[in-house]
Amino acid sequence: MENNTYIVKSLFLAHSIRFLTKEKYETYDDYVDKGRCIYVFKRTKKFERAMTLINAALKEIREMYKLMFAEYPDIVTVKDLQAMLGISRHAAYDLLGEGEISCIRLGNAYKIPKINVIDYVLKRPCGQTRVSA
Repeated sequence: MENNTYIVKSLFLAHSIRFLTKEKYETYDDYVDKGRCIYVFKRTKKFERAMTLINAALKEIREMYKLMFAEYPDIVTVKDLQAMLGISRHAAYDLLGEGEISCIRLGNAYKIPKINVIDYVLKRPCGQTRVSA
């Protein structure tokens, strides 16, 4: 590959760059990680601006992670989730069962990465309330 190209391994990042730059990318098979692809962009001024924006957003997310729910461990329980969101036990299990907050189930216990709770909170539009049937 030439020096004026940039390789991306994440489809999400590739789509983000494409959305910001309106420029196409080339796709190749990743021979190191079988079954995956790499996405190659030309380094342009639009590309550099897009990467600056993306890096700023990632830095902001990292800072937010340090501030939000700082008193909780990186992996939380359903009881922690209830306290973090101020919801009932039933509502907490609904969020996990419906996949609105990703978690790992070990036997009868749910282990919830704190980042998934933060992601859930940040993605909800302000003032949106959850409606249960």
